[in-house]
Amino acid sequence: MKCAFTGEPGQAGLSEHPRAALVGLGGGSRLYTWQGRDPSLRPVLFISHFDVVPVTPGTEQDWVHPPFSGAIADGHVWGRGALDVKFSVAALLEAASELLRKGYQPQRTIMMSFGNDEEIGGTGGAQLIAQHLAEKGVELELIIDEGGLIISDGLKGAVDQPLALVATAEKVYTSVELELASKGGHSSMPPIDKSDIASQAARMVQAVNTEPMPGEIRPPISGFLEAISHYLNPSLDYPFVRGLMRSADKWPLNKIFAQFFLHSSSELAALVRTTVAVTRVSAGVADNVLPNIGQMIFNMRAHPETPRKDVLAYLEGRMKDANLQPGAKLRVTNASHLGPVPGVSPADGPGFKLLKQAIQEHWRHQGQGIAVSPYLLTGGTDSKHFSQLTRAIYRFVPYSVNKTAGDLRTIHSTNERVRAADFTLAVCTYARVMELLSAA
Repeated sequence: MKCAFTGEPGQAGLSEHPRAALVGLGGGSRLYTWQGRDPSLRPVLFISHFDVVPVTPGTEQDWVHPPFSGAIADGHVWGRGALDVKFSVAALLEAASELLRKGYQPQRTIMMSFGNDEEIGGTGGAQLIAQHLAEKGVELELIIDEGGLIISDGLKGAVDQPLALVATAEKVYTSVELELASKGGHSSMPPIDKSDIASQAARMVQAVNTEPMPGEIRPPISGFLEAISHYLNPSLDYPFVRGLMRSADKWPLNKIFAQFFLHSSSELAALVRTTVAVTRVSAGVADNVLPNIGQMIFNMRAHPETPRKDVLAYLEGRMKDANLQPGAKLRVTNASHLGPVPGVSPADGPGFKLLKQAIQEHWRHQGQGIAVSPYLLTGGTDSKHFSQLTRAIYRFVPYSVNKTAGDLRTIHSTNERVRAADFTLAVCTYARVMELLSAA
């Protein structure tokens, strides 16, 4: 491993090794504590997870290399979890090991939390680790978790060079069950007033699709536009374009830019509006019986500063539009937060700047550090469980994907893989981040 270390080492051979604790349900998760020289400084916490989603039975033969082989071939590491996210677990441990071999002793305590159930919510792993730290009175300086990554082919039509996306916020999800009611009856005599469960469900879906939640440009997407304005390709690199992008959160530009996002792609639309997806529909007990009740599950993902009551009020409005039968009711069945939620971490704060520095030192494009931008993560991470212990959370794994080649589509899917060369870069990047943050 060849990494450039610039921090001050400790006395050779006297660097204290991290202590490991088995935590969570059944001791399935891990918490490592590397004690710093100055106990008055708040620790920094790195988070990852080593559980993975399953491989769909019957699709194993579709993999170029067996899904749990960890094969290194064709310049990639293949297997479930290569991108999500055993990569960062291995890279973080290797980074700490590399620093230890150099005799480095951090000034600030470094902690690493590795969960074993992030893919199903983290309640038996990360949540219990967070409770453990809270009980000990630990206050964290900042957290670095998974979430963002490097888009090696940039943003088509806007940024030609690689772009590192550091998520300074993540969306908050709320799953809501809508219970529908109907008189039921014999399937040979369906009601002519469309009061049956299926018709109500269809009207509800239509109401949501006809009037989706509005879009708006606000942090961190306004910061994303401001950041990429410094890296625009020649066709867009004009002062007035840069000026518009740097004022994208001001009225009326915030509405204009939001409309551009909403009509560009589902991926971009999700960055500026609360998304509403019907993920489950159930009803009926027999082929010849009209059901009396039915259930629809709406999974909604909102900006962290959007109150949950606004999300529920939106669904209540669509229920009226759909002219549902009396007895229809909503119930929150699952939520990423039931209390205070983490907000948007500052992209102009020291933590973000040091992370950006480490990225640009090791990831280069035409001799210069690559573009780095704040971002909004539309999914979720284990860091949400620790949000009350820190002032800032940054979500980023130092590996690259090529969107044009379809790399992103392999996450949770067939032929998941990561560039083998990225592992060395990731180890060096993490080691540099540890140096910078532990000394800050």
